[in-house]
Amino acid sequence: MTASRVVIQTLSEPDEAVDPRVHAIELRLDLYPDLDVAAAIARAPRPVVVTVRRKRDGGRWDGDERGRAELFGRASGAAYVDLESDADPALAPPGPRRVVSFHDPKGMPDD
Repeated sequence: MTASRVVIQTLSEPDEAVDPRVHAIELRLDLYPDLDVAAAIARAPRPVVVTVRRKRDGGRWDGDERGRAELFGRASGAAYVDLESDADPALAPPGPRRVVSFHDPKGMPDD
């Protein structure tokens, strides 16, 4: 059995061209908290993964969880929301599937 490779592109700018090899687009709302999420999802040529990455996980979000929940709430039209493994699942809006992730800014653990 061969494993298929899924390519996800994180856009530096919301209107950046999407690489044709990309299977999904990640919208980082910690980088663009004022982004019109619904419009970005509507014009995206691929399924969208929305995340709000905390500073301790390598992102730029330094607000509270209530603020993160508000940003995630704008992602109801996304295909996926990406939450850290220790985040409250209630942060994600109903609808999108969930990606549960773990981030270690120090590197890959030995185990």
